[in-house]
Amino acid sequence: VVAGPGADAPPARRPDRGTYEEDPTEVLGPFDVGMWTLQGREAGPDPDKVRGRLAARLEPRGPAEPKEREREREPVTVGGGGRDDGSRNRPRERGGDGPRGGDRIRTVIRGVAQTMITLGLVLLLFAVYDVWFTGILNHRTQDKIKSQLETQWGTQGDDPVIAAQPKPGKKVRSLPLGEGFALIYIPAFGTDYVYSIVEGTSLADLDRGPGHYPDTVLPGQIGNFSVAGHRVGKGSPFLNLDKLPVGSPIVIRTKTYWFTYRVMGDPASKDPTRPGSAGIPGMQIVSPSDVGVIEPVPNQPGAKPVRRLLTLTTCHPKFSARQRLVIHAQLEGEPMPTSAGLPPALKG
Repeated sequence: VVAGPGADAPPARRPDRGTYEEDPTEVLGPFDVGMWTLQGREAGPDPDKVRGRLAARLEPRGPAEPKEREREREPVTVGGGGRDDGSRNRPRERGGDGPRGGDRIRTVIRGVAQTMITLGLVLLLFAVYDVWFTGILNHRTQDKIKSQLETQWGTQGDDPVIAAQPKPGKKVRSLPLGEGFALIYIPAFGTDYVYSIVEGTSLADLDRGPGHYPDTVLPGQIGNFSVAGHRVGKGSPFLNLDKLPVGSPIVIRTKTYWFTYRVMGDPASKDPTRPGSAGIPGMQIVSPSDVGVIEPVPNQPGAKPVRRLLTLTTCHPKFSARQRLVIHAQLEGEPMPTSAGLPPALKG
């Protein structure tokens, strides 16, 4: 017990372990708000510091002091001895006015942060699903279509591409929507780059693989053989079309022929965005409504075609459908029979 004014203060007893309790303090974490106390600490407060604080409070302040001040300076018991009403071991209670302004601001900030983290996780999971999981499904679908094509090509019968081309006095046979009829190779993307081309450009068709615009010509014909494909997700067949240089080969295979197309553009500057001698650029970025790029003569509606062209279209930029990336290529030489082996563009 601390003596009255002017007396030497005896050493304070060390409090029993486990009885000291500090004021509650907020835990400022990113996910939760809680309260913690220092109950059960290995050691209590420093006795020297406690004596110093009590001595400062009990120092005489003059001959006449109000009774309230005298009551304030009554002996205080530290630890377990003497009289103690427990007020020092009780957490201080907040007023009835509710949380302070700073607490409210921190709560709002934590709530906004938690919401942003949740949205970020949702977007990350969606990206993983759209890019990775749908890619796995597309590769399985592509393997199935390729197996079906090899089976069809290994049996007797007409090439469906040739049979679908108009002939004098015969009815044109359309290709079944959603079914594969050709393969596309782009050597610049690696020796293992090969996708089955299906008929049609609906979402269901494009989920199976690059799709042929039904209103455009077929491989090798005069006009503009046009194909659309996903850029990101569903196998991402046209992910890197923007990296194709001028003159880069794009090879199409049907049951009967190989067709080798070369990316157009200005051969002098090697700039695919500048038109070459044919007046057609090798690369364009257009709005989704600009369908003139798949006309028989690109960007020239009503013009009579004289060249055998290939056009590839995909979304632009990556992870967006705001625009369209377009690649134009022209057939090089004559079609090569598949019975003659691989075309030069695929030999290395």
